[in-house]
Amino acid sequence: MAKEKSNREAMYRVFKSLWFTKEEVNFVALNDGAIIVKFRSLEDRSRILNLMPWLLDNFLFAMMPFIKGKDINTYEFNMSLFWLRVYNIPLEYMDCQTALDFGNAIGELVAIDWKDRNGGWTKFLRLKIKINVSNPLHRIVKLVERDAIEIICLLKYERGGRRKPNALMEDFREVVDELSMVDLKTNNGWFTGVNNREGTTMVKERLDHFLKSSNGVASFLFFENKVICWSSSDHDAIVLDTKGRKPRDRIRDPRLNFRYDVCWAKEYEAKKIIKDAW
Repeated sequence: MAKEKSNREAMYRVFKSLWFTKEEVNFVALNDGAIIVKFRSLEDRSRILNLMPWLLDNFLFAMMPFIKGKDINTYEFNMSLFWLRVYNIPLEYMDCQTALDFGNAIGELVAIDWKDRNGGWTKFLRLKIKINVSNPLHRIVKLVERDAIEIICLLKYERGGRRKPNALMEDFREVVDELSMVDLKTNNGWFTGVNNREGTTMVKERLDHFLKSSNGVASFLFFENKVICWSSSDHDAIVLDTKGRKPRDRIRDPRLNFRYDVCWAKEYEAKKIIKDAW
């Protein structure tokens, strides 16, 4: 947390851009330096609080649920929730009791998570802990085995709102799996991005995708996914046409597109071309 006053208007703009709320968010500054954040959607409010801690210029933006009638001075803004990971724990100690011991040694344990979305064991113990940020943060914890051997376990704090790209991609994969989404392949071409280099340094990538639920694909039997090339850009576009491959009701003879101009009557070659074509 920062002791000096921050640029509130800039802070409001930053958080509005980071939160991606469905409804509007308003900030109301109080005289004692506290700020009331008004969410119009309870879903937005719950999501933002669950993603704590939020940082601004590497300073903690402490948030607590508002309780009507509670004195502002009674809120413990020095207590903040953190998700942290404990590494280097022997497999035989990956249990609930170890999690309780670590959590109570660091702060107030709130939740335990040591399995991935498929129920498999992970390489670390993940804990949600309420920590007094007025004190220095723990960086390591010591695990004493039954034979009195000490094991140094490293702590790594997760940063809410500014997660690493790998974590964000993992969240995206979870959503895709949960919704049973499938990738709609393009009918022409595959890559949509190129680095405009030659030889072995050229790199082509498939940057764009259309996703749809596996159950919903059957509803669009004639969809067509095309790559649209742009000569003035290194990034092509993709277009999805839900009726692109639907057979036409009335097939028009291409010869009917021919338009005759009377001036061609004077040209011998034109007469011959028309005769041969028809």
